[in-house]
Amino acid sequence: MANPASLQSPVVIWTKHFTISFGLVALVSGAGAALIHHFGDPDAGQPLLVTPIFAPAPDVVTLNNEPRLDLVDGALALGGSEESAVEDGAGAEAATSLSAAAPTEAALARAPIAGFSIAGPFGPLPAVARDGQTPSQAYRRPTAGIGAGPKIAMVIGGLGLNALNTKTAIEELPSAVTLAFAPYTNDLQNWINLARADGHEVLIETPMEPFDYPNNDPGPHTLLTSATKAENRKRLDWVLSRAQGYYGVINYEGAKFVTASEPLTAVMEAVTGMGLDVVYDGSAARSNVAQAAQATSARYAIADRLVDSTPNAQAIDEELLRLEALSLERGASMGVGFAYPVTIEQIRQWVDGLALKGFAIVPASAIGRQSDASKSG
Repeated sequence: MANPASLQSPVVIWTKHFTISFGLVALVSGAGAALIHHFGDPDAGQPLLVTPIFAPAPDVVTLNNEPRLDLVDGALALGGSEESAVEDGAGAEAATSLSAAAPTEAALARAPIAGFSIAGPFGPLPAVARDGQTPSQAYRRPTAGIGAGPKIAMVIGGLGLNALNTKTAIEELPSAVTLAFAPYTNDLQNWINLARADGHEVLIETPMEPFDYPNNDPGPHTLLTSATKAENRKRLDWVLSRAQGYYGVINYEGAKFVTASEPLTAVMEAVTGMGLDVVYDGSAARSNVAQAAQATSARYAIADRLVDSTPNAQAIDEELLRLEALSLERGASMGVGFAYPVTIEQIRQWVDGLALKGFAIVPASAIGRQSDASKSG
């Protein structure tokens, strides 16, 4: 489904998509059975949503209507404070701490955190630290204190391309909602740090080949089934060098790419080697993501529902109810949406009532499936 022509830009078409009491327990269980009966098979096929690119974000942004200092410069030592990056005599970047405390429950540490990147051909790339800790472990949101009840994760993508929608998502959505940013975003590092300052863990969107490519072109540096392993690695390196502070990657488009075993496995091997998670939006039912994850020992997650394939309030609310039903059935579920104003508003209202129903909203990193070889990660 295409957006109105008034929203289109001549740059590229950026296509998204991509999942209390004791007395309440009985109520929630009964509600789950009714939801599943009413909505039928929750894994039914879903249409792919097509949306155009929006105007770039401005160079100066604010959070909660207050101006922010530049959050880009400097590498933060894990558990450190507000710090600055300096170069030592050999020209290597070193992090210095100004006695800052570890992140609060809401805020996450500013990126980049020292020790989790190496020099790449287009800029810094994620890397496993010398002590074996991964960028995923360093940048994902902590989950201590999450109860044993049904859990739901939500990822909102397409962020960074429209300043107003991006600010609204960061400010209005609960910190447990995971935010995914387009690599073509102006001032991407600043946007990521604004999101992290509000407690959101972050993914970076990786453009992948759809079936109707090049008529439907996700943009420059798209990963292609026809490209060599070296060429796709070059494109991946460009995407991942745009900023730091994300715990993993999520596909942007890619219905064809995720069905091609060899190129997909090569990309997931590279991503896993950098210490990142992989999230797939679930838009292609016959993807090879799970198989490639097993082959590469990846930490990964596959979303259950695209919540705004039909971007209106009633349809979104129905998809959110389906996520609740799945969570009751399986213990956890994941939804993916785009940064439409209606999506942001419906999710905000929905999350406000989840606790009373016995559900917990959790970051996407908390419920990802793990390959057998990565369960200790």
